[in-house]
Amino acid sequence: MKALLKKIVPDSIIRKYNDWEEFNMLIPEGQAEVKKDNKWDLPADPGKAATVVAALDWILRAQKNSASHDGGIARDFSVKKGWATSYPETTGYIIPTLINCGHYFDNKDYIESAMIALDWCEKIQLESGAYQGGRIEKEPVPVTFNTGQILIGLAAGVKEFDRYGNAMHRAAQWLVDTMDDDGCWRKFSTPFAEKGEKA
Repeated sequence: MKALLKKIVPDSIIRKYNDWEEFNMLIPEGQAEVKKDNKWDLPADPGKAATVVAALDWILRAQKNSASHDGGIARDFSVKKGWATSYPETTGYIIPTLINCGHYFDNKDYIESAMIALDWCEKIQLESGAYQGGRIEKEPVPVTFNTGQILIGLAAGVKEFDRYGNAMHRAAQWLVDTMDDDGCWRKFSTPFAEKGEKA
């Protein structure tokens, strides 16, 4: 069957989509776009720096356009629904990247974005010191993984701004207090993933 399909579908399309089944899952308009794209030569490589800056600028847009308009970074963008609400976990671990790249590219917008995100992380911290799983509008259930990821951002904030120490210590203490004797965290797993122990 695949040999027959290769006669019908150009190799470039098969290569791009790994196999015919994956290409066939696209709606007809999507298939037409793939065929059209494969006729064009790729543009010149803009280089690593331009690619990184484009990604960072997308993150700034995700923060500015988050559906919850709260200083966090939107979980995603959908061509059907637009920008999602802010996502605490990813906002937390994006912060060090914004700070580091702000210095590397000498761009104060990235540093300012990190501070806005840190202020938001400080504001949404649960009374226990933990952080919730899921998007910000979800029921705030404390989750070990998310707390650990946001702790990365808080630590970067302490180092960069000499602020956010209280939030950082509260998150770290919550992790210490909820760890089992054998070094595993079993009590506060995310409700958005499969059950079972996680490293």
